[in-house]
Amino acid sequence: MDNDATKYIEIKVTGPLAKLERVLRDIMDRYMTELYRYNELIKSYGYYLKPMHIVTRRTPSGIRRYYYFGKYWYKLSYEGKRGKTSRVKWIYVGRNKPLPEIPDPPSNPLDLLMVKIDNNSIRLYVSSNKMIKKIIKLFKGFKVHVRIIQGP
Repeated sequence: MDNDATKYIEIKVTGPLAKLERVLRDIMDRYMTELYRYNELIKSYGYYLKPMHIVTRRTPSGIRRYYYFGKYWYKLSYEGKRGKTSRVKWIYVGRNKPLPEIPDPPSNPLDLLMVKIDNNSIRLYVSSNKMIKKIIKLFKGFKVHVRIIQGP
C-alpha cells in the first residue's frame, strides 16, 4: 500500500441479510426520532440536517446499496407552489454546521464513512478504531471480520 494513501478500516458482517439490515434500521429509527425533533428546532434558520445518503447500483450479481452515514447539511429554498404542493429546492452546504448559532445536532450512532450491502453481508467503512468495538457490539451473534484497506 502507498504510505500517502488514506487507510480505512473495513468491518465485514456476515449473516442473513434481512437480520443485518434490521440491526441498522433499528439503530437509525431511534436516531431519526431525535433528528426529527432537532430539525424542527432549527427550522427557523432555514437549514436541514440529513443523516444519510443512499445510492443504489445494479451490478451483474444483483443490486448493491451504498449507505453514506454522517451529517449532510442542506439549505432549504422555497420556490413557490405548483397547485397545492409547495416546491422546495435542497441546496447541499456541506458536512459542517453552517452557522455557529445553530444548536449542536444529536450524535449520529452510525457516523461512518460508508456501508455496502450485498447478498449476505454488510461492509462498514470507518476511519477510526473507536467505532470497531461499537460495531462488533451492535452485531453481536454475527460473523465479523475486520481489516485495514486503502480507500473504501
